[in-house]
Amino acid sequence: MMAKAKAAKRKAAKTQAKMSPTISDPRVVKVRNPFALDPLMKKGGAHDKSFKAKRKSSKHLLRKQLAELSSLLFDSVLRLFR
Repeated sequence: MMAKAKAAKRKAAKTQAKMSPTISDPRVVKVRNPFALDPLMKKGGAHDKSFKAKRKSSKHLLRKQLAELSSLLFDSVLRLFR
């Protein structure tokens, strides 16, 4: 008697599993994140400086170093003529 009841429960569970949609079922529409499909989000990624910003920064650093060097040279030349 118990075996028949267990078998009936297993059969009912299998039938229910067949009827309920699962993730692998192609008929089920998966809920998607609407913000992930936004075209502006495709621009996302690693936050890195642009090539132009890097180039400008290196030019700025070079000019700063040249200014320091020229002031040192100018001071040394002035010392020579004193």
